[in-house]
Amino acid sequence: MQIYIAIAVALFILAIVEALRPKQARPAGYAALLLVTTFAALRYETGYDWFEYETFFDQAVTFDAALSDGIPEPDIPMEPLYVLLNMVVKSLGGNFLLLVAV
Repeated sequence: MQIYIAIAVALFILAIVEALRPKQARPAGYAALLLVTTFAALRYETGYDWFEYETFFDQAVTFDAALSDGIPEPDIPMEPLYVLLNMVVKSLGGNFLLLVAV
């Protein structure tokens, strides 16, 4: 929990710097973006449902397979747009990490 509080405090400080010193707004914005991106990247394979989403991606079909054989009923129920996103990433040759990045 401490890491979440530290990130929130750091973003709050960067927001204050951005509001009070307009000339430093761009560097503060870049620092906030870097902080959030780094935090997200370090959360790799974290969480109870990570395995479920990775399994779902592995079972997803490409557009070619969907056109020839149809879209199979997934073992894990997901929203239709998420299914479509998985199909797009897989059809373009991407992997699960690309899906997470998107």
